[in-house]
Amino acid sequence: LNAMQILWINILMDGPPAQSLGVEPVDPDVMKRPPRTVSAPIITKDMVGKVALSAAFILCGTLWIFWREMQDNIITPRDTTMTFTCFVFFDLFNALTSRSQTK
Repeated sequence: LNAMQILWINILMDGPPAQSLGVEPVDPDVMKRPPRTVSAPIITKDMVGKVALSAAFILCGTLWIFWREMQDNIITPRDTTMTFTCFVFFDLFNALTSRSQTK
């Protein structure tokens, strides 16, 4: 990745999700749930499983695009751009779909 691609990832991954989450209405069910116990873990096995599944999906999708673009066995700027763009869209989709653990 070059510096412009890293900057693009940073701008695209931080900006739109933060804007959408900032103006999202408050969940009315938050105050209806009881507090978690002191001994309950913050990061649960279910959460780790969901994160691992999401990461595996993003990894497989991005590598599949790279594999499809590499059919001619020559790395071109188009190959890396397609792979990079696929990764950005997967990550943006993941950020927008991971807004709640229950809904």
